[in-house]
Amino acid sequence: MALKYGFAACAEEIVTRAYLITRLTTLLRSRGEAVLVAAILFASYHVYQGLQGFIDVFVFGVMYGMIFLGIGRVWPLVLAHALYNIRLELMLS
Repeated sequence: MALKYGFAACAEEIVTRAYLITRLTTLLRSRGEAVLVAAILFASYHVYQGLQGFIDVFVFGVMYGMIFLGIGRVWPLVLAHALYNIRLELMLS
């Protein structure tokens, strides 16, 4: 379970935070818009969870995007994301 969620969190955080926010900030010339677009794309990975799941993940994406802008590192977000997903899995099982 730790490996599964660790790898998934790592991939999602590297793509949506480290790459997309950095790239979109350059393209859009707005850190705020970059975070919003990246959060929408991140939430789209989770559309199978329904509208409420999409909204929850979007909010999660905005918060993590803002944290990424503040600290400039992705690894704390990977760890937090993986631990959050593990906690959810354990609560739902």
